[in-house]
Amino acid sequence: MVWTRQQQRIFEEILRERSVQDGMHGQQNHHPIFYLSILAEEVGEAFKAANDAHFSGDLWSHCRDELVQVAAVTVAIIECIDRGLCFEEVQ
Repeated sequence: MVWTRQQQRIFEEILRERSVQDGMHGQQNHHPIFYLSILAEEVGEAFKAANDAHFSGDLWSHCRDELVQVAAVTVAIIECIDRGLCFEEVQ
């Protein structure tokens, strides 16, 4: 598969956000249920930003930023599953 420049830029941005998350929290090995709670919170923030953009005239760039965080948390969950370390007790 050949990615467009836009797709490549987006994936690089998601990887940068993953690096920020790891820098703030270190490697996380949460149970998937706990991780999905984190993901739901991020989706909620994206939804709020979308509502604000639609109904209040706020910029869509904030919603986009939140969606990058949603994608980065999703990647973190997949990384944890692949490490095989996230099925212990909920931390």
